[in-house]
Amino acid sequence: MTDKHTPGPWKVDGESVREVDTDDVIAQPGDNFSAVNPSQTLVANAKLIAAAPALLEALEDAKRVIGNLIASIEQHHATGNCYDSDIWALANREYRALDEARDAIKLAKGDA
Repeated sequence: MTDKHTPGPWKVDGESVREVDTDDVIAQPGDNFSAVNPSQTLVANAKLIAAAPALLEALEDAKRVIGNLIASIEQHHATGNCYDSDIWALANREYRALDEARDAIKLAKGDA
């Protein structure tokens, strides 16, 4: 995807999401299905949308850290110093977490 999202940070302004520096509207989430209190739902949606740039950045950082940790475990194993099955169980969880992070980043960037 060649399109890029508006860089963060974003802020919530009532039921809208705005870019902090320019005050441009990023999104105005609509919710026609909330019979209880549409305003609370709209504000909650706006808060989630406003957090998107920070969430994406945190996920990209987590992907990098997990990737580095996996590489370290693999290097340790390659030297013949790794026999603990618990370490490999951890590595397997990290592989899954890394795959999930990659998939979420692709989805956020429109590459999924």
